[in-house]
Amino acid sequence: MDMDSQLAANSIAFLALGLSALAAIYSWYSALETRRLERHVASRDDRVEKSTAYLELEVHSSEAFRFAAANAIAMRPYESTDRPARLPKNGRQNAATTLQYYYQCLNLFEVCSNFRRNGVVDSHVFASWVAWFHEVLDQWYFREMWEAGMRENYTPDVRHIFDIGIRIYESHPDADIRRREFYVATSHLLGGCPIIENWLDDIAQTPQWPPVDYGFVTMIPLNPADGRE
Repeated sequence: MDMDSQLAANSIAFLALGLSALAAIYSWYSALETRRLERHVASRDDRVEKSTAYLELEVHSSEAFRFAAANAIAMRPYESTDRPARLPKNGRQNAATTLQYYYQCLNLFEVCSNFRRNGVVDSHVFASWVAWFHEVLDQWYFREMWEAGMRENYTPDVRHIFDIGIRIYESHPDADIRRREFYVATSHLLGGCPIIENWLDDIAQTPQWPPVDYGFVTMIPLNPADGRE
């Protein structure tokens, strides 16, 4: 083989090597982009799935609120913090109606707690639900029925939240202390979440308007008695 033929052969070999390298790079880049696209689609699908799941939870919570509104008169004697001295004559039916409402609430609380554990709802959303947890806990009939056997129907998160809630009510006569302690306890049970623990302090603040410095949000006490001018 003469020199020109050797140079031509070497050139062809180098060209083939370069093309192979380019093909390998292209294949690697294509695979990388495919994985990125798959992650993006999976992330989007996950967000859609979570949003749909939470929307369904909100729809069912609205149904529970409608049930409570439709049976407000029947449930009223059972909603006070302390047991009344006397209950209405048709108390058995009213009690059954109230108990049905509790089961609706607890089923929703169980789903919401599970969503919180699995990242479907964030801490701020869950903290807003803790207010409803406490509203139910504050009712004397719920506390009686919980200890009478309702608790055995629910998962550990819900059981622990209301077990401790009952003990808080037994330990603290002051309503404000009970309420705050309940948020602290719920925060502790969910890994020490500061958003839940500080929720009552956060809702006691509101953005100042008009602002002192446009574009920067300054929080001030919501209650004028706390220093709002």
